[in-house]
Amino acid sequence: MSKTKKLDIFNLFYSGAAVVILIGVIAKLLEWPLQDLLITGGLAIEALVFAVSAIKFVDVKKIEEGATEATLSKVADGLGNITGNFDGMNRSEFVQNYDKFQGHNNLVLNLPTNQFAIDIPSSTNANHTIWQLEQLDILRLEQLIQKVDYTNENELSSLIILLQSQSDKLKSRLWSRFKKIKYNFSTNSGYSFLKLLVQSTISFSNSNHGAQIFNDLIEFQVTESKFIVLNEVINYSSETIYFGPQNEYSIHLNELFLNGELENLSYINTLIDQLVSDNVAPKYKLVQLFGLSEFNSKKEVYDKLNYHFSKSNIKPNRTQLLFVLLYKQYSNF
Repeated sequence: MSKTKKLDIFNLFYSGAAVVILIGVIAKLLEWPLQDLLITGGLAIEALVFAVSAIKFVDVKKIEEGATEATLSKVADGLGNITGNFDGMNRSEFVQNYDKFQGHNNLVLNLPTNQFAIDIPSSTNANHTIWQLEQLDILRLEQLIQKVDYTNENELSSLIILLQSQSDKLKSRLWSRFKKIKYNFSTNSGYSFLKLLVQSTISFSNSNHGAQIFNDLIEFQVTESKFIVLNEVINYSSETIYFGPQNEYSIHLNELFLNGELENLSYINTLIDQLVSDNVAPKYKLVQLFGLSEFNSKKEVYDKLNYHFSKSNIKPNRTQLLFVLLYKQYSNF
């Protein structure tokens, strides 16, 4: 086999420029007349070579991935073909869940028939198979989240039951499909959907995340023309807020909130009592979900006053400005 030699142009320029630079450095040390010209010329050549070599094209392979219904069907068929005997004590939680869901009289979701019979030859394969079933479980739940009729209370209730033991991410994906859930205190309209929202968000592993979703979605109609949200509920321990080392400054709450915000607490307390009476959740969990600590701190009053300013888009009055100044001055007391 014959070999041919080919001159590497870039290597020639790299090396040649380096030689010129080195001679220029020697010239600089010995103070030769051409010292600056040699160094400048060598560096210019190096800069040109680097600029040209920076332009380089590479091959890029495109890999398109997507979980289509056909793909999910193939996954289901593949797992459905796993046959054999499976000891009841080692059955995956997925199988147990589907047995339970299909036997529940109150569930209305059209779940797939359970046809899984699994033979486990080793603990390693068993873990892998259970992981596959869990992934299939998640895929089917995501399909249900996309296809469920959100206006149908029974379907939504069934889906929430399915999601109770699932991740916060899946639950969040469900509620991201909603803009607002409204509850009317006068007619009790929307109460069933309010209960479903409470049951779901209160089951979040991250309770703060669940409370935030609840706070963002829920809206209350207290009169024919008045709607409120939880940021408008004031729960301070007294009618007067004091500031200063010796409590020498005081401001009355009714001078801060002029649009009936102080009445909103009674509505929420009534609703919480109704939810407790209906065994939706314990009262302490509901209080946490509704963002009602035992009493609002000065900071919470300050935050809710700022929310009032941003919502009403009006300038604060003298008392409200005084509260803001006193809070900033004495917030550490």
